[in-house]
Amino acid sequence: MKRIFAVLLTLVLLGSLCACSSDTEEGTSLPTQTGDLDENGFVIAPKNGDKYVVGIVVKTVESVFYQNLANAVEEEYKDSDLFEVTVQASKTEMDTTGFVQIIEDMVTKDVDLLIVVPGDPEAVRPALENAVAQGIPVICSETDVPGLEGKLTYVGIDNVTAGAGISSYLFTDGILKEGDECALITGPAGYTTTVDRANGTRQGIEENGGVVVAEQPADWDRTKGMEVAENLLTANPNLKYICCSNGEMALGAAEAVASAGKRGEVYITGFDGILDELYAIKEGRMSGTALQDSRQYSLLAMEKYVEYLRGNKLEEFYDIGSPTITPDNVDEYVEIWE
Repeated sequence: MKRIFAVLLTLVLLGSLCACSSDTEEGTSLPTQTGDLDENGFVIAPKNGDKYVVGIVVKTVESVFYQNLANAVEEEYKDSDLFEVTVQASKTEMDTTGFVQIIEDMVTKDVDLLIVVPGDPEAVRPALENAVAQGIPVICSETDVPGLEGKLTYVGIDNVTAGAGISSYLFTDGILKEGDECALITGPAGYTTTVDRANGTRQGIEENGGVVVAEQPADWDRTKGMEVAENLLTANPNLKYICCSNGEMALGAAEAVASAGKRGEVYITGFDGILDELYAIKEGRMSGTALQDSRQYSLLAMEKYVEYLRGNKLEEFYDIGSPTITPDNVDEYVEIWE
């Protein structure tokens, strides 16, 4: 898949396109598109030197999911003559203060672009507004900051649709039936991603006649996911399904189900499609997951930045897609990651 993005990027760089007028929003201080093509077809020059300096701020690299996101873009651009890419991350997904500090440091360095993968969008909004005011465009990836003036685009998925897809498949496949008790393990309370995925998974369950008897956060953490699942199993002895909003929590829940001796009685699904989840599906410890190929979040964001540099108007949202992975198709996804 990484090779596919490399080819796409090469085509963008080498193709011949006419420059369009600037789509910079009135009231911001974003770089001006000159209309003059350089040898790469770009209409915006780098601020300092010959390379475009791109700062990527990730909410954490504690999980494999975000490690893959960071590693993909660093590997892709490590020998680039056009781009200097720096990836930094806050200590944990909940470390908003650290995330904002990294943004502020990159603004001080006057980078050409910020790509951000925020945990709490509203908490980081003021720092991003300041970046735009200082002439630094922003691309949001994986998690959006809705309505941010000067944002070039958002690269992500439709979390509601993806959530409904993963939670409904167990019903449509006849594994679960109308009236079965279900529970949700979600991310931090109030986060946009948490709310959207919870709404989607609840929708998929209830539209198929399932009953949501509990919903508890586990903050995207595997250990907390296990602890929350243990409590859910104790409090709800008739529970048939635990739908988790990310892969780490799902893997923790699977451990709790196995420890309770309920494998095959209580079904687990996740959300991410990291390799550990895929192995768990193959081994029968999980029943499915919704794929997010985290590598695409960084690589596609960079591809769209190249389009912007060439004067092209970007869409507000680019959906990387989130197919449902089940025991029937898991092998093809294992091959991609391995």
